[in-house]
Parts: sequence; C-alpha cells; structure tokens
Amino acid sequence: MSAEPRMAVDSLGPVRDIEEDTLPKLLRRNFNLHPDKDAIRVKDMGIWVTYSWRDYYENVKYFCLGLKSLGLKKGETVSIIGENKPEWFWAELAVQAAGGVVSGIFVDCGPPEVKYFLEAGDSGYAVAHDQEQVDKFLAIKEEVPHLKKVIYWDPKGLWSYEDPILASFEEVQALGREYEKDHPGIFEENIDQGRGEDISLISWTSGTTGLPKGAMLTHRYLVENVTDWSRLDGWYRKGYEYVSFIPPAWGTEQLAGIAGGLMSELVVNFPEEPETVQENIREIGPQLLFYGARQWESVNRLVQARMIDSTWFRRLTYKLFMPVGLKLADTRIAGKEPGPRLRFLHFLAHQCVFKYLRDRLGLSRVRVAYSGGGALSPNIIRHFMALGVEIKLAYGATEVGLISIPRTGELRPETTGRPLPWVDVRFSDDGEILVKSKYMYAGYYKNPEASRKKLDADGYYQTGDFGHLDETGHLIVIDRMEDLKPLAGGKKFSPQFAEVR
Repeated sequence: MSAEPRMAVDSLGPVRDIEEDTLPKLLRRNFNLHPDKDAIRVKDMGIWVTYSWRDYYENVKYFCLGLKSLGLKKGETVSIIGENKPEWFWAELAVQAAGGVVSGIFVDCGPPEVKYFLEAGDSGYAVAHDQEQVDKFLAIKEEVPHLKKVIYWDPKGLWSYEDPILASFEEVQALGREYEKDHPGIFEENIDQGRGEDISLISWTSGTTGLPKGAMLTHRYLVENVTDWSRLDGWYRKGYEYVSFIPPAWGTEQLAGIAGGLMSELVVNFPEEPETVQENIREIGPQLLFYGARQWESVNRLVQARMIDSTWFRRLTYKLFMPVGLKLADTRIAGKEPGPRLRFLHFLAHQCVFKYLRDRLGLSRVRVAYSGGGALSPNIIRHFMALGVEIKLAYGATEVGLISIPRTGELRPETTGRPLPWVDVRFSDDGEILVKSKYMYAGYYKNPEASRKKLDADGYYQTGDFGHLDETGHLIVIDRMEDLKPLAGGKKFSPQFAEVR
C-alpha cells in the first residue's frame, strides 16, 4: 500500500500535496498520468530517438529488478560513471527504487580516483558508460575485493572481454524480467517502501581542501528543493525542453536534470557527444537552459563570430540595433519599465537581427536561463538581455541546495539575487557566507567529524565563499575565501572578481 499523502506548508504560499517524496515515486506518477508522453530524447547516429514515460519506467523497472537478482540490498551503494545518457538516469532511478544509494563519479577520473570513490563510498556495484570507463574498474578490481559487478551500457569495443565481473545493461535487464516472474509486484512494493528521508545520493565535493567528501542527499532534499525552485521561477510542471550536458555527478544536474526532469515533467534531451552540445541545443531549442559561466562566455564570442560571417545587412542592423537592446536591458536592470518607443524599437531589432541570432545559438525558445559555477561578467549578462535572454546567476552548494537566484524582473548583473524564502544567510566576522536552509544535506558519508566542522555553533553551513548583501538585499558572491589576496591596509580583494568586472 502507498503511504498516506502528507501535507506540508509551502514556503511560497499555499499548501501542497507531497505524497511523491522520492524520485521513483515521481517517475511512477508521470508514468501513470501520461505514459505515452515524451520524457527523454537522445541523439544517436545522427537521429533523435524518443522515449516515453512508459519507456522510462520500464527501463528503470527491469534494471532495478536485475540489480536485485544480482544481490543489491537496501542501503547499498552503486557507483555510476559516464557521459550524459538515458542509461545514467535509468540506472540511478533503478538503484534508488531498490532502496540503494547512488555515488556519481566524474568521467575524467583515473583508476586511482575511481578506486578511492569505490572504497570511500563502499560501492559493491558499478555502472559504466563504455570501454574507457570499464577499463578503469578492471585495472583496480583486485584492489577492491568488495566490488561484485561492473555493468556497462555501450558495448562498443567490449565484445572480446570475458571477465566474469562484467555484464551489459541489457543482460541485467533480462535478469530483471526473469526475476519478476518469481517476484510479481516487487518493483512497485519497493517504490512504496521508499521514504523522503532515505539517502538517495552521495555527491562528492571537489576535494580542493583535501580528499573529496561524500555529501549525503535525501530524496526529500532533491524533491522539495527542486519543487520550490521551479515554482519560484516559473517552470514547475511546465513540461519544458531541457538539454542534459552538465555532469550528473554534479549536484546541479541532479537537481535540474534528474529531480527537475521528474518533478516538472521536462523532456530531457541528451546530446550525441560532448563536442556536439551547442549544435544539439540549436536543434532542440530548449525553454530551460543551464550553462556554466565559461559556456556563456563562449556563446558570447560565438555571437561576435556570427556577425562577422553574416550578411552586410545583418551586420548593419546589429550595429544599429544593439544600442537599442542595451538601453532596454539597462532600463529593466534599473527596475523601470521601458516606454512604448523603446519597446517598439526593440521589436524591430528582434525582427531584423536578434531573432536570427537567438535561433543560431539555440536560444530562440529560452524562457529560463541560468549561469553557475563561477563569476560571469555583467557586460555579458547585459549583452544577452539586449537580445531578450535574461541570464540569472544561480548560487548554491551541494550541502544546502540552491541559496539565491534573481527573481524575474529583479535582475542585477553583479548579484545572485535575493536569498530564497527557505534560506537564511548571515556572514562571519571575516565575511564568509553562512547558510541555513530548509534543505540541508544529511552530513558527509562516514565522516561525522567533517560534518561537524562545516557547521558553526548555530548550525549554519560554512560555504567557504566571501560575499555580502547590497543595499537592496541582493547577495554578491566575491570569491572563495582561500583565493582572496591581502591589501596593505589589511583588507582583502579578489583578482577574479576584479577581472570579470
């Protein structure tokens, strides 16, 4: 039997039903509501292949049952390493449906790093993308005796491999179909047994101040964090198109692509290769887009290149109309509404040149655009706002989730917006940003001492970032505390912050 629906007071207003308090429950909800609606699209051999919510559910179901037939128990950890592909999402949901915990590993990790994550996370099973990733596990398997199985989803180059530790994704799903015959209904029962407070994921920190630490994230952390975020910013249950290229081992993709994809019923699109991301984004034209700061800088350079290669008429209109776009951007940044003349001129600019540029960049349908993972020049934000794309600087941390984003109509290019309604921000005496959120992580895996050290005496998470609130309550994040440089008078400054501005 399903758990009784629990009601929670929404920090943004009305009461909402949060019965689906785990990711597998959200998947089942979407399957039950609209099984034949598009859920996933992946480009393979030049062709976009579409999977419905039924396909999503069944791939997760039989991989989950296959893992159970191999011996996966509730609470056990499974490592996943690979590029953004549907199989990562299916494997993650399958592990979680079985009551297991996912440990994501970045694809550029070598065998020593893979060994560390297997040992630090107690992973008895691993799911790998291809031959390159499989070879890393085979190189260290003798040093990790608790590793029971390595499952791969791309068989290219692996036909001659005969190591009994290996199994293909399809073979495990076939085991799952056989397992179901003797255990009918067990998949649904497992989903029902899941609870919001269960650990769903171990997200590894960057390790810049020592060995990486595994932040334990509950289902409730993921589900409620992305629910409030998507409702606040207007993409809750909208079914927007989204392109998944941020590494799933990173907390951002866990929130936006995986939890957000399930909660808001996004159509999640996967590029053919990491090198074709920009091309594939143009083909899809997503409404929801999340770029890193360096990617926005790259796209901005691409705008200039497009204009150089464009027709004389578009170059002329770009030169004539860009000041119009920038004036409209500055007017809105100042919190004012543009007058009818400026709106009309911007409409002409859009029809003559901005529409063309946005289409060439894959931004023609963007409704919500974010930047994260570093400082972004305010001039770049102004430039895209002139084209009609409002980039919001998102600030967060794996341990506490999203901390601040600019609200629509409140964009100030130098800030990350006001702290979110469910977040309390304060500052230490030396300017470090301290955060307490409704959505806190459950501590670091098998490292209670590190967990204690990251909280101050009042239970606030110490971000390690230097910043302050401006006069309007918007958060300005300057830099990492350890990257600040001292001045002669004792104050500190950030070379990076000065450079991007």
